[in-house]
Amino acid sequence: MAQDALGYRAFISYSHADKASADWLHRELEAYRLPPRLVGTRTDVGEVPARLAPIFRDRDELPAAGDLSDELRKALERSQFLIVIGSPAAARSRWVDEEVRRFKAMHGEGRVLALIASGLPGGGEGQECFPPSLRFKLDSDGALTAEPAEPIAADLREDGDGKRLAKLKLVAGLTGLPLDALVQREAVRRQRRLVVLASLAGFLAISMSVLALMAVRGQAEAERQRAEADGLVEFMLTDLRSRLEPVGRLEIFDSIGQRALAYYAKQDLDALDAAALGRRARAMHLVGEVAELRGDTERALAAFRQSELTTGELLAREPGDATRIFDHAQSVFWVGFIARQRRDLAEAERRFLEYDALAGRLVAIDPGNADWRNEKSSALTNLGVLYQDSERFEEAAANFRLALTMAAELSTAAPEDRELRFSLAQAHAWLADALMGSGHYGDAIAERQRGIALYERMLSADARDARAREGKSVALLQLANLGVLQGAPEPAVAAAQSSLAIIRDLHE
Repeated sequence: MAQDALGYRAFISYSHADKASADWLHRELEAYRLPPRLVGTRTDVGEVPARLAPIFRDRDELPAAGDLSDELRKALERSQFLIVIGSPAAARSRWVDEEVRRFKAMHGEGRVLALIASGLPGGGEGQECFPPSLRFKLDSDGALTAEPAEPIAADLREDGDGKRLAKLKLVAGLTGLPLDALVQREAVRRQRRLVVLASLAGFLAISMSVLALMAVRGQAEAERQRAEADGLVEFMLTDLRSRLEPVGRLEIFDSIGQRALAYYAKQDLDALDAAALGRRARAMHLVGEVAELRGDTERALAAFRQSELTTGELLAREPGDATRIFDHAQSVFWVGFIARQRRDLAEAERRFLEYDALAGRLVAIDPGNADWRNEKSSALTNLGVLYQDSERFEEAAANFRLALTMAAELSTAAPEDRELRFSLAQAHAWLADALMGSGHYGDAIAERQRGIALYERMLSADARDARAREGKSVALLQLANLGVLQGAPEPAVAAAQSSLAIIRDLHE
């Protein structure tokens, strides 16, 4: 059957625990462009398209339903391939297993691909990453047999294929093209970029070493040279990131970021003036952001702690200055954010409480400042998310209510500001999730309905607002889950159908 008749190039099946991997894969596949010279080529799976979109991604596992919804069955039927994100959570998921089983019954065994996010195929209890219907073939009646299946599998992990090769393996499976042809195309394109970027990185590394040496000359000259060196280092870090991030080559930033960390670690904070401290804080913050984007939480934490020490020194010198308070609040937030990523929830809570206190000081200095009130709302939301992660739902709801009140006040004061309206809708969503976690389903439904009303107001002004459409679809899906939990299947089905209709429209 042709791609146009099917509707989706692939259906991504995954456990909710692997949502980050599913989001990455969905984004990468939909953005991927096939080499022009290969577009139109006939392969075993049909004509090679220019793009792989649309790709269907099931948003959430269905925790309370007895079977897959009609919408998911239709999406499976309209998909040319199934991609299963493998992990121990996926191996245990009845929904992933059911989606594989349904897809095989509809399309056969040959169109199922796998992406390993964690665990091992055949790894045994606790390590197995494939559900039963992926490991074994089905008979003509759709029943599981003992005959092993051998799906095309890519390994997302760095000690496996890594992200780049894993993606290309899946693209090869989705198009029928030889993997070598795709790898060669990527290598040529990457080589062109690296010629320029590697030269730039080498120049920057040499320049930083020279600048560091220059800063040891006489005291007066050293101060001038250090200011120039710090300014140039900050510029180089900023410029290098702006060049590398759009082409996905931030790993080249690593050696420069490490040199910057070493360079600034040698400085005595007490001997620096405010301007030098400011440059140091900005540079460390930039290194931390790039390390966080690269998933290097250890280096990110080291950089953000250096930034925190620097902004803390500036604040100690000018404790009543709102700008100093704000800058230090950002450093404290990022230390807490990385701690949360590393599952050090006690440290994250300490930092987020400090961040909240700093935001409160800003509001006390200027209660009418919308930026400061927005910062306070953000601090409350982050605390709420942390408490929700720890299943402290009542504490989470209390923080979300305070954040919602501030978001409502900000939106009322600027009714034409779509960003504030969207933030308000998200505040309703956070509170709804906390209420659902604590079993207050009726109140959670009310919050979801308020959020949906805000999305509808945004869509009445711009019917193609993709962010509002996606927000509404997620809210409707959660409303469906709440309906199931309350024992109201008819409203739940209606909400789920409306959600899927929006998702389909987003992919068209």
